[in-house]
Amino acid sequence: MPTKHIAIESWDIVTRTTLAATIKNQAIIRETQVMDYLIKKGAKNLTDKDLRAMAGEPTYRRQKPAKAAKAEKTEKTEKAEKTAKRQNKE
Repeated sequence: MPTKHIAIESWDIVTRTTLAATIKNQAIIRETQVMDYLIKKGAKNLTDKDLRAMAGEPTYRRQKPAKAAKAEKTEKTEKAEKTAKRQNKE
């Protein structure tokens, strides 16, 4: 099970790779072995461009504050209502 610091998409890669490795080797492969291998393999292929890109958006998902999420939902609802009114007039 992933920790809260591993993005869901990244954990899916680990689980799929673990399953594939287990099938290919016909032996039990642990997720920690796969994570270690993927990290080492990926680190060898990092470029300067990749390292600079890390300063951008975080790779994990941040939850929106409850008020911001509610305000966004209200805005979407208002837009939908306006669109519906326009369509009814036509």
